[in-house]
Amino acid sequence: MFWLKIGSNSIFPHQLSPVDYLSLRIHVPKLLYFASDTTPAEIEATFRDGLARSIAALPLLGGSVGILDNASQKGTLAVQAPEFTAAQILSVRDVREHYGFGDIKAKHFPPDAINIDEFMGIVAKEPQRVFHAQANLIRRGVVLVIAIHHCVVDETGIFDVVRLWAGCCNGSDESRIVKPEWTDRSLLMIGEGAGKLEDHPEYTLLPAEKSATNDTKTAEYISKASDMGSLAILFFSYESRSRMKPPVSEEYMGNIVFVSKAFQTTDTLVATVNLSGIAATLRKSVQEIDDQAIKDKIKAVASVNDIGGLTPVGYNSHGRHLGCTS
Repeated sequence: MFWLKIGSNSIFPHQLSPVDYLSLRIHVPKLLYFASDTTPAEIEATFRDGLARSIAALPLLGGSVGILDNASQKGTLAVQAPEFTAAQILSVRDVREHYGFGDIKAKHFPPDAINIDEFMGIVAKEPQRVFHAQANLIRRGVVLVIAIHHCVVDETGIFDVVRLWAGCCNGSDESRIVKPEWTDRSLLMIGEGAGKLEDHPEYTLLPAEKSATNDTKTAEYISKASDMGSLAILFFSYESRSRMKPPVSEEYMGNIVFVSKAFQTTDTLVATVNLSGIAATLRKSVQEIDDQAIKDKIKAVASVNDIGGLTPVGYNSHGRHLGCTS
């Protein structure tokens, strides 16, 4: 079992699954806007105390992503030391001179409402940390910016973390929020089937010298689109918790988004005379993602000598910012 014991850091290192590794090695930033007349000192204390309780309940938030020593598969990632405290994770920036909650609200809370270049610079200098956070004090409010390592959590996981932190700030009992199934990766550790990488063209194996395992910073990698000539491969991401048997918990924090693929000629894709046929092809590719297909993908990923050499094919990552109001 690969789950975290509430209130204990004894679980480190916490091994990530092969599926986690195939997520883009980036931190996903989110902006949360709050209206408040509370003093800056009270805002900082509330956020910091709540974060400290959150880390105590879910220790992986204070950990780092790195290569797991002595793993059976080269390049295996784990959440492990060095560990960081709430005081180290949360920074505070006073930008009241430049921004106000009312002005941002009038613009419908755009994701670029405040400049977060400084914060992202901090993230870039410490890419191994699981969690980064910054409270930006604005007039009559605060903009909380967070960034979580994508190899550790997906969108559901980000929601879990925000829910936990909010509960701890409000005085809720964190032990009643965190559940073992949040971090139980056991169903995603062992695959079944043929497990042949060539059956999964959505991933490619890089030469040894380009393996991400060689990058000690566990920094971002994004593969470049290849020249496919007249044949196009369409990739669609699909959240697959309910596709597994038994189903993975809807509150599971780790990555469980798989990619379906469909093959069409470029001429077919740009034509308008057979839209129903193209739609049927896409629908069929999504429906093929079932428990058997997922376990075959896991086995294929686990079969390569160096998991750091695997990378998603042919797509970049867009839309990483999301604004959320209070």
